[in-house]
Order: sequence, then structure tokens, then C-alpha cells
Amino acid sequence: MIDYYEILEVSANAGQEVIRAAYKTLMQRYHPDKNSNDSEKAQLVLAIRLAYDVLSDPELRAAYDIELEKARIIITESSPNQNFNEDEAVSSSENSQYEWLQEVNTKSINTNNSICSIDKSSFISYSILIIIILFIGFVIYTSKMEEEKNVIAQQVQRARMETEKEAERKRVEQLDAEIKKEAERRKAETKSARTITNLGVDLTFKIPDSDYSYDNCEYEPRCNHYMKIPVLGVVVGEDSSEELISHIKKNKDVIIGDIQTKLGGTSYKIFTQVDSEKRLKTIISDQISLTVLGKKPPGLWTYPPRSQDEPQSIKGIEEILLPKSFSVH
Repeated sequence: MIDYYEILEVSANAGQEVIRAAYKTLMQRYHPDKNSNDSEKAQLVLAIRLAYDVLSDPELRAAYDIELEKARIIITESSPNQNFNEDEAVSSSENSQYEWLQEVNTKSINTNNSICSIDKSSFISYSILIIIILFIGFVIYTSKMEEEKNVIAQQVQRARMETEKEAERKRVEQLDAEIKKEAERRKAETKSARTITNLGVDLTFKIPDSDYSYDNCEYEPRCNHYMKIPVLGVVVGEDSSEELISHIKKNKDVIIGDIQTKLGGTSYKIFTQVDSEKRLKTIISDQISLTVLGKKPPGLWTYPPRSQDEPQSIKGIEEILLPKSFSVH
């Protein structure tokens, strides 16, 4: 029986590392590329490979050691007295080795086929599993991408709507501002046409200390206060006619005289309060209405004659102008 240990030049107790090192050393020594024309060394290389294949596999090595031990026992027990032919023993050992190798090769082939079958089945299973995982991942990725796409589309739509809304708001505000500006311009034009700027200039009125009959104020010593109005103007209402404006201009002196008479019966204390200018405008407005229209306005003798919520214009008078205010001494 061929001794694979002798072929690899190692002992029967050599470990796997020693066997691997010996195999590499012998393969480098007898490599076919270095001995391409030497058939004996080529056969030796085959023997080295066979020896390494058997001894490097623990199961094959264990089986080989058993067969090798049997062959050695057969050779040891053989002797010339028992007419034992050594050539027959060697032939029997070689046949036994051949049968053992055949059995080993058959087992190895079966094992390899089984392993290949298992590997093939495992490969198919793993392939199917990977395909399923990839498909699930693709579905999840596609779903997330679609969801993100919808979110982005909603954000874009919302931003577009907000932009359009803001643009519409600005457009409306601009339009309102233009309308308001135009209305104010027209109002200013019409107000200018309805304004009498110089109803009285450098006016001086006597004011009593307290409420007193104004019929004889001019002769009473208690009328010792004076009100000076540098410029007095009046704005008539929008519904007033040009005839009313013309009538006021023609009767300036009468109107100023009536205002003097009215102020001569008004207490000086009224014009020392916080809202004195407002009260003065109300008195003048009421008196002009009374003089021009010949009618007594409501609340003429009550001060303040009207509440703040009531319009200042009475019977055609919209506003009293005191551009340079007034003073009381």
C-alpha cells in the first residue's frame, strides 16, 4: 500500500500545518512548469496532490490510517515458513488500497454531490429571499417617494395660493388707496369751492366775566375781556347751493355783528377750558346758521351745544376755520 506520509515526507503524527507546509514545498520543487519534460516528476506531482487531498481531510486521513495499519499488519504477519508469497501480499495490499481509494472517491463524490445539491438549494432560497427583500424595499421606496412628491406638491400649491392671495390683497389695497386718494382729491376740490376763507379778518370781540345779558355788554364794566381772531373762515355743506355761499359773502358784516352779540353774552370761563376752540367753532356755526337761515339751531344756548357724535354742520354750515386760532385776554 502506498504510504502518503512518505510521499509528503512527513511522519504519521504530523499535524495539518506540517502537512500543508510539506505539500507547498514539494509542489514548488516538482512543479510542472519547472519540469515540463520530466514525466516521472509529473507522476510524482499527481501522487503528491493525491496524498495531500487524503491527509488534509480529517475523515479521509482517519480511514486511510486504518487501511495503512491493516496493510502493515498483513506484511508483518507474512513469513517464508508459511509459504506466503510476498508478491501476492503486495498485490493484495495494492488491491486493497485500490478498493479503499475507490470507496473513498465514491464517498467523496457523493458528499460533493450532496454539498452541491445543498448549496444549489440554498442559493435558490437565498436568491428568492433577496429578490423579495429588494421588491419590498422598492415598494417602500416608491411609496415614500410618492408621499414626498405629494407633500411637495401640496406645499407648492399652498405657496402658490398664498402668493396669489397676497398679490390679490395688495392689488385690492392699492385699488382702495387709489379710490380713496381720488375721493379725497375730489373732496378737496369741492371743499375748496365751498370754502369762504376770509369771512372776517383781525376780529376783536368783547367777552363778559360770566353769563350776562349781552344787550348792554358794551356799556357794562364787567365786559372787560377781549377775544381776537386773526382770520375767520367757513365751509358750507356739500348740499348747499352757490346762492347760500353768495349770500354769506354779501352779509359778512351782519354775520360778524351777530357773532359779536352772541359772544357778548357768553361767559369768559367757557374759553378757558380744554375744548374752548371746539366750543367757539360751535357757537359761530350756530350763529351763522341762525343769521343766514333765520332759524335757531338745536341746542344753541346749551354748552357744549351738541355731543361729539353729532355732526358739526347745521343747516348748510360744515366747518368753521380758525387757521391762526384765537386768543382771549
